[in-house]
Amino acid sequence: MTDNEKFKKLYSKTQAMDKTINFTELRMLFTKTSDYHPLAPPDENQELMMQYYDQQKVGKAWEFAEKLLKNDPLHLFAHFISREKKPFHEFILTGIINSIMNSGSGKNAESAFQVISINEEYFILNMIGSNIISHELIEINNQKFDLFNIHNPANDLHQEVYFNVDVIHQELIQ
Repeated sequence: MTDNEKFKKLYSKTQAMDKTINFTELRMLFTKTSDYHPLAPPDENQELMMQYYDQQKVGKAWEFAEKLLKNDPLHLFAHFISREKKPFHEFILTGIINSIMNSGSGKNAESAFQVISINEEYFILNMIGSNIISHELIEINNQKFDLFNIHNPANDLHQEVYFNVDVIHQELIQ
């Protein structure tokens, strides 16, 4: 069975909201498929989805979210926008968020959040209500990290958040 077939088989269980799904396994398996392109610029569907969502045109945003999910089935923002339309989107969204949040604390390189896309980084930062002050790519012990300095206006907290981006940068090597 190919990696694409393995991913599709596991992903199909999300439709039934199978609580035995390991979302970390699902995410890592997706990185081995031919659809995984973490460094590709946002496509037109993503741009239009976000534009319509910002304009509070949810129906149009859903339309482009569904198109986006055909090529990027783990796109967090698309599942977020679609969550009210179909319950399994909320299930996938929660599963992916929990997978990321349980991968570490993000407080230092040793406990960095493990991400497979830049989309995941920005979704998590958005979710915690932060404003990005600065961002840099750093390397520690041959591992790559995105280090964000953020400010949370709700509690006036400034902090650093680390994301391990090794999986994303493997695409550059291949």
